[in-house]
Amino acid sequence: MEKIRHNKLLISFLGTLAVLVMVIGALTVQKLVPSKKVMDLTKYYKVDSDKVMVVLQNKIAEEQGLYFDGVVYIEYETVKEYLNHRFYWDTHENSLIYTTQSEVIKTEISSNSYYVNKSKANVPYQIVKTTGDKVYVALEYVKLFSNIEYKFYEKPNRVVIQYDWKQEYMYSNVKKNTQLRYGASVKSAILVQLKSGNKLHMLIHKKSKMLSLKKLLPKMEL
Repeated sequence: MEKIRHNKLLISFLGTLAVLVMVIGALTVQKLVPSKKVMDLTKYYKVDSDKVMVVLQNKIAEEQGLYFDGVVYIEYETVKEYLNHRFYWDTHENSLIYTTQSEVIKTEISSNSYYVNKSKANVPYQIVKTTGDKVYVALEYVKLFSNIEYKFYEKPNRVVIQYDWKQEYMYSNVKKNTQLRYGASVKSAILVQLKSGNKLHMLIHKKSKMLSLKKLLPKMEL
């Protein structure tokens, strides 16, 4: 009788242990399974529909740009500081001036034309727009006179501008289809699906000097 009771207790204990092992195993597996949740980029890039997130090389500019009739406009101070210091905004005449050794190139607010000395040229967009006391210049117009390249992305609006051609970067090729996540954990939300052969621009955190998955960016893309 005592032996039967002992066996029942043993069986009960083993059963409980088996259940605990299964639960722990399930939790462990669940912890290791990558998240399939895709992060809404409108939450990652907080920008209004009529604005543009401006990325200069690999840094997000403090001042957002404008997006009007399919044209990207960059705030004048950003243009002058980072893209081309030759641009000058004349507050008295409300005109944007660009000078070289032999030419003076001039345009005005809301105009789709500009003058190279006395010769007139037209473009299919307004070159300069103002909002309050801020002046914005069409990025395509800036490109006419500057050594820059840019790429525009929608949903949400963002533009990546490359202007410093002396800066060197490390790149890595994606070996197999994978995901770029918000953080280093497999439980972090997916930012973008990566395909084999995609080229990634690698950034190193200045403080830790550790490579972060969050900081692996597709080339010319954010």
